[in-house]
Amino acid sequence: MFAVQAAGSNVTTIEGVGSAEALHPMQEAFWSSHGLQCGYCTAGMIISSMDLLRRNPDPTDDEIREGIEGNLCRCTGYHNIIVAVRAAAKAMRERRRCTACPSCCRRSRRNRWRCKRWRSQHSSAPASGGAKIRV
Repeated sequence: MFAVQAAGSNVTTIEGVGSAEALHPMQEAFWSSHGLQCGYCTAGMIISSMDLLRRNPDPTDDEIREGIEGNLCRCTGYHNIIVAVRAAAKAMRERRRCTACPSCCRRSRRNRWRCKRWRSQHSSAPASGGAKIRV
């Protein structure tokens, strides 16, 4: 995609995912499942995987492979990346079932990330909405 094609859109970069205090579940899964090695592909893999899970919260291994096929990994052979995406998908599905603060959590996923009671129950939740770039 050329930058001009994104005019008027919101673009989330890796800097807008999670925070220094609390990783996003996808970042946590990549770290704990050894889905990253040299870091060359990590940002693209995480952002592509997050988009995949936004569209399909419970993908098969083949759907994960298809979702990340535009990113090249020079180190891992993709096995641990697929394991990480599966782990993140599970963690993110469990987060959606949270009952810590039904008044805001069920209305909006963004509110859930800011909810102190929710964050205390789900320590991997980011403390803020993250940085987004308006193109």
